[in-house]
Amino acid sequence: SVTYRNGSEDPTEGERAIGFTVTDGNSDDLGDGALSATATRTVEVSGVNDAPEVSVTESVLTYIEGTGALAIDPGLALSDIDDEYMTGATVEITGGFESAEDEL
Repeated sequence: SVTYRNGSEDPTEGERAIGFTVTDGNSDDLGDGALSATATRTVEVSGVNDAPEVSVTESVLTYIEGTGALAIDPGLALSDIDDEYMTGATVEITGGFESAEDEL
């Protein structure tokens, strides 16, 4: 069995031609071995849209009343393996929100 694999997370899409040629290895007085014609199998490579990733620092922040604004996560990282440009992001308070007090 012959297999094909593409190791890229962002492969160049398109066709790959895989050629197969065999020889009988016969090197007796009949010659140097006969080669078959090349048989070709086509593999179509299609990429997928990998979801972007976000990573945050794993710690709890403490806000003390009366102090200035608190940086939520200076180490926040955004990445997308198959695209170098982000087109949007959303930041929201997802738990314990007090509308009269909390601001982002």
